[in-house]
Amino acid sequence: MAGSKPKGSPRRTATPVDAVFSARSIAVVGASRDPRSIGHTIVRNLVRDGFRGTVYPVNPRADHILSIRAKLEPNPAEPRHLLTVHGVGYRFVTDP
Repeated sequence: MAGSKPKGSPRRTATPVDAVFSARSIAVVGASRDPRSIGHTIVRNLVRDGFRGTVYPVNPRADHILSIRAKLEPNPAEPRHLLTVHGVGYRFVTDP
């Protein structure tokens, strides 16, 4: 039929906010080792509640927060993937 619309719902165009709700990784700037801080609470909730992506806690004065390095490294004492850059934060290395 001329002038008729195709059946089904129209395809929705992705918006910038879609990236927030389908993130593959999250950097938590201000993450903390102090369990009373909001940064610690955010990292803890992401890990505990099963966020499926990668969580990057960023704190230039902490080598590890909530054992994130232990979840990424075969030997956390000798990190190969999540390196601490003092005064900056973490640097993720895919090919050590």
